[in-house]
Amino acid sequence: MRHCVLVALLASAYIVSGAVIQTDTTTCPTNCEAPTCLCAANNPPGDLPPEEIPQFVLISHDNALDSQPFDIMQTVVGDKVQSNGCNVPVTWFAMFYHSDCIAGWRAQARGDEIAMQTNRFNPTDPFTATDPAPKYDSRDPKTGEPSVAIEISMSRKHWHEYCNISYHDMVGFRAPNYYNNPAIRKALSEEGYLYDATLIERWYPNSPTSPAEDQMLWPYTMDGGIPQECNFMGDEVGKCLKNEKYPGLWEVPLYQAQLPGTGEVMGVGNYGSAEAMMPPIADMEKFLKGQLDARLANGKAPLSLSTIYGWLADESVKVDPTCDNAGCEHPPGPNAEALGKFIDYALKKPEVRFVTFSDLIRWMQDPVPLSQFDEWVQCKVPGVKADLTAVNLTEAEKADAFYMLEEAMPVEVPAPAPAPVPAPAPLPEVAVVVPAPAPAPVAAAPTPAPVATPAAAPATSVPSVTAPAPAAVTEPTSGAASVTTTLAAVIAVLGAMLLAL
Repeated sequence: MRHCVLVALLASAYIVSGAVIQTDTTTCPTNCEAPTCLCAANNPPGDLPPEEIPQFVLISHDNALDSQPFDIMQTVVGDKVQSNGCNVPVTWFAMFYHSDCIAGWRAQARGDEIAMQTNRFNPTDPFTATDPAPKYDSRDPKTGEPSVAIEISMSRKHWHEYCNISYHDMVGFRAPNYYNNPAIRKALSEEGYLYDATLIERWYPNSPTSPAEDQMLWPYTMDGGIPQECNFMGDEVGKCLKNEKYPGLWEVPLYQAQLPGTGEVMGVGNYGSAEAMMPPIADMEKFLKGQLDARLANGKAPLSLSTIYGWLADESVKVDPTCDNAGCEHPPGPNAEALGKFIDYALKKPEVRFVTFSDLIRWMQDPVPLSQFDEWVQCKVPGVKADLTAVNLTEAEKADAFYMLEEAMPVEVPAPAPAPVPAPAPLPEVAVVVPAPAPAPVAAAPTPAPVATPAAAPATSVPSVTAPAPAAVTEPTSGAASVTTTLAAVIAVLGAMLLAL
């Protein structure tokens, strides 16, 4: 179902400022068309008027998905419901190390998305490190060499085989420590991922992709290359090549938190953490609210808030004081409380919609206006709903994916006017047999003519009622009994026909 054509015609006079981005590392293919391709740009697709552009907010969590991070996140989002009846969802970039199936199932049941992360921190290029433990060994069995493709597919394979989560519901990826390189992106493309969410993005004057606060880069596909500064954190952490192109693979920029007006960068996670060498934040709640206000006032680029367990928890306190290992559970900390209050604040903004990363991509593929979004989003349907046509999964792995089921749905057409109900067929004439004075053999009764089954009534007609089963008929023993039985049978047939009508 594609809504954007009519909207584009109606809103052609309200084109949002911005243009397709062209750099020395990327060009927009002339045949680039949604839903499988979208060129990098400073504005959303669909040519929507500003008031019809939703303000998307994405909450994500990195590292393991087990009971501890899930439960602490539930203290933040668990009881919060959007105006459209949807939960506030979380996208979990979850390695399978320390993760468990129950937490994954609980997350999916509430509308969260399970995306992937490697178990080995620092997936370098070339990929040289691996874990000797058999469960985490990412060496190629044929060559014995470490394989980034195996490392990237390992977590998803575990979630699928041990937890029975479909491949088509696990199509996102973020690298630990934000490592990015051609080997990772090549593996993502070949292993059947829809998107990466690793490349850091910030606005600053003369940026090739986000030159101003109101001209931020939106998600795009890598059909024409990668325009972003992949080496933002240094050449050892990230690099892009000029000739890199991965048709159908999306990049959802990992937006830096920045101070409104000045643009001072405040991190892509661990906001305010001295241990992570982040700039201090005196009032986290006020800071988060300011991030949303700046987006609303400057083009409505998506706002992403990335979390980890250590940022949400108060690690100075143990739930079990006797715990003496690294896996001790901690209660929610001040940051979790601030994030919860921020969500309450955001929910009061009529244009704000909390979505998963794959739902943001689905909207980029099919940009419906805000006034139609709540019906379109179908948040009660679990799993990934984005179009996966360009994703390198087998047909069996894509089976039952939402986009395939949606395409198979019949087009809604106006119901035809109810057809006139046919009159019941006339009753067959019954020959009355008069008994003779002397007993005579009784002639066999003729077989009744078949009665045509009435056509099914249209949906708008009176609902049909199932006729009761006719009572058993006693075998006649005389001519008079034959008359009585035949009349009873005719009346039963007439009654059934009237009930059917």
